[in-house]
Amino acid sequence: MLIPLLIECEVRMAEVEYIDLSDRINAIVYKNGQMARCPQQYEERRIEANHIWGFRNFYGGNGAVIPDEEIRVGKDYKGYVEIRVAEGGNGLWAMTTVYMLPNQGASSAISVFERIGFKSKDDAILAGVIKLQNILKRISEKDNIYEADKEMARCLIQLLEELKMPQLDLF
Repeated sequence: MLIPLLIECEVRMAEVEYIDLSDRINAIVYKNGQMARCPQQYEERRIEANHIWGFRNFYGGNGAVIPDEEIRVGKDYKGYVEIRVAEGGNGLWAMTTVYMLPNQGASSAISVFERIGFKSKDDAILAGVIKLQNILKRISEKDNIYEADKEMARCLIQLLEELKMPQLDLF
């Protein structure tokens, strides 16, 4: 099975259980060989894609999904990472990530057009941890990056490692 490039490059998928929805979502996004050219086409495709996912809570009408949970690690004013997860009505979990460093960052919302569905919330979170660690590792190793960003990236990698460890219940 081909794994979407973003996930393939950043997550060792053997560690998580997932379903690749790329063929179904891409057939909607690129219907008739082209992306939506007007708001009406986009809305039709958003509704069709959500039939696959079954999300219930949205920000406005653009296909961005309100997460069920946002896991934030780090300090807001210096740098942080965030894993956002939402469960679809199909029983699969969607995931996206955020990273903010002193001089750079990236953020995205969960969308009805997500191409990977994780079989559990834990799998989605683990995939987010691994993805963020790989992004931050690349940042920490680049030559043309501010030292403050490299230092914060290394710190966040260690903090994310703690999310990979199973938590033991005390009761």
